[in-house]
Amino acid sequence: RPPPLRPLPEQRPPPERAIVARGAARAMAPPSQPSGGFLVIPAPPRTGVLGAEEEDQVISDPSVLAALEHAYNARHALKLELPASRGVHFEDRARARAEHAADLLVPMLPECARSALLGASEAQAWLPLAQQDALLSQAIRSKSGANGDRLYEAIKTLVFISAFAEAMGLEPDSMWPMPRGSAATLISGEHQRAKKAGVGSRGGATVGDNFRSSLKFLVEHLGFPIEVSGTVVSGAAPSAKASGGRKSVAATLPPRFYFHLESLAASSEDSIVRFFARSFLLCAWFSIRVQDMERTKFFPD
Repeated sequence: RPPPLRPLPEQRPPPERAIVARGAARAMAPPSQPSGGFLVIPAPPRTGVLGAEEEDQVISDPSVLAALEHAYNARHALKLELPASRGVHFEDRARARAEHAADLLVPMLPECARSALLGASEAQAWLPLAQQDALLSQAIRSKSGANGDRLYEAIKTLVFISAFAEAMGLEPDSMWPMPRGSAATLISGEHQRAKKAGVGSRGGATVGDNFRSSLKFLVEHLGFPIEVSGTVVSGAAPSAKASGGRKSVAATLPPRFYFHLESLAASSEDSIVRFFARSFLLCAWFSIRVQDMERTKFFPD
């Protein structure tokens, strides 16, 4: 038979102020402590330990917080006039977006990034500046991704860094090379701001990791001297996998929508309605995304 339960003391200190040890000898408890077989030990001060509510409040300096807020507002206010997309084929639209983003990025490259991509400036001093820009634009377009979004994100990140330097009273070129501490400050600041705002399916928990990925893109493909490796940078924000929250899932159409498409697709009359109904069903059967469907080329018999 299990031993009988001992009654709890009438008044117990809150968990954050005391550690309660069950099974201690009653004689060890001071007279001022409640009886009942519990030894109440004052909890040690929480020096340097971050609780659940404090773990995101790493950046606390007012000047740094103000600079980060200014940088976020500058990036948010950036309006890029994208190439026209209505009535343009997907491949032509993706090519136009990549060229447009590359033309914006080349003038933003600091001398250190240009040298990293082209080589030592002294060795290629004979190369005209226009030719250098053409080579850089060609190289950048090759890293644009499917529709240039990676380059546009790089532009926004550079605007963020430039605005941060401006708010801190620094010259933009003074940010390069960027040490681990500076990179971690920007990443942690973005993570802290996004978590406080709590927007998105994961409450902003992946914003810091996305910003870190954008810094890595600047390093790996655009030649920026940023230290993005090391414990300080990796610990500045949780990874997307470790951030928790509700995971994003692909949208699913209800069954009645599929049934309606099948009825339209089974029509014996050739029409534009039947064509698109059959196209949607092909996407559903082969799990092809709509964007990939746009790239599909039909070869009717």
